[in-house]
Amino acid sequence: DYTDKKLIAKTGMCFDCLQKYETELRNDGTWEYYEDYKITCNKISVATELMQKYEDALNDIKRTYEQVNEDGTISEWVWEIDINKVKSDIQNDIDETQKAIKSLKNRKKRLEKKINELGHPEIIKK
Repeated sequence: DYTDKKLIAKTGMCFDCLQKYETELRNDGTWEYYEDYKITCNKISVATELMQKYEDALNDIKRTYEQVNEDGTISEWVWEIDINKVKSDIQNDIDETQKAIKSLKNRKKRLEKKINELGHPEIIKK
């Protein structure tokens, strides 16, 4: 069915198999590390995407923008801001996001070590 196809694509298991597997992880004490690992991997992904958006914004920002209208004329838009302040703020966001990603990657490594110790290397994403 549709749900199984989506789950198989995402986890490699159908709904019933995933449910049995996760029950096993709960029973053997691995669940909290499994759950934390999945959440940490997701946070890394989201933070990496955010970082790319910040970098794009920093590279693309300027005070004046031009737009070609349907009739071929050009409209100019001027943003009445301190562009250097905006660039500085974006750079600060980039720096903080880089720190967060580094911290999350360190957390992921610690979780991978613990998950391996618990005998479930199959959980770890390559």
